[in-house]
Amino acid sequence: MKKVLAMLIAMVMMIGTVGVVAEPAEETVTRAEFARTIIQLLALDGIAFQTDTEFYDVSAEHPLSGYIFVARGLGNINGDGYGNFRPDDEILVVEAITMLVRALGYTPVANVNGGFPHGYKVSAANERTGFLSNPTTVPFNNFLTTNMAQIWVNRALDMPMMIVDGWDVDGQTNFIIADGIDGAPLQTLRLSAHGDEVGTLYFNGENFITLD
Repeated sequence: MKKVLAMLIAMVMMIGTVGVVAEPAEETVTRAEFARTIIQLLALDGIAFQTDTEFYDVSAEHPLSGYIFVARGLGNINGDGYGNFRPDDEILVVEAITMLVRALGYTPVANVNGGFPHGYKVSAANERTGFLSNPTTVPFNNFLTTNMAQIWVNRALDMPMMIVDGWDVDGQTNFIIADGIDGAPLQTLRLSAHGDEVGTLYFNGENFITLD
């Protein structure tokens, strides 16, 4: 009887596992990989040659040093306060969102709202110009995954950018939202950097695959 019972239990366990496929863990993204993402969005990857950077831990030997060098020159990335960039560390969601907001030109708005991190969260969540559709559910302090990157990067492609609109009599820079409304020009990352060449961007952690 015990032998029959053991066989029945084994059969139940086998039946219970039929058709069950373990979900693959989502890949995370490093700080260097997302710096490359930003430079690709800005269509500046053609000048991102491997080179030494100002960061102690990013020499010309790092395969993504060129992207980090360009991103730093644009003011899109900062170090850790100790002269390092930590290129191979996983990037936090709030750090990636900050880089996207800067790429779209909204650093002045973010600074008015308190700078990093709060000001960038506010800018990214703005109903008119932000790319976060439901900011209350965003895990800002988690590591960025490739799935998150794909969603937010594709949304950011079509968000109106903030651009310079001259200077006032005191030499202060004037900015406008380039949304094509009330006489403003329409400018997005897709239009200004890629034209019609870019459809949906699929992020695989190493590069973008374009699907028109």
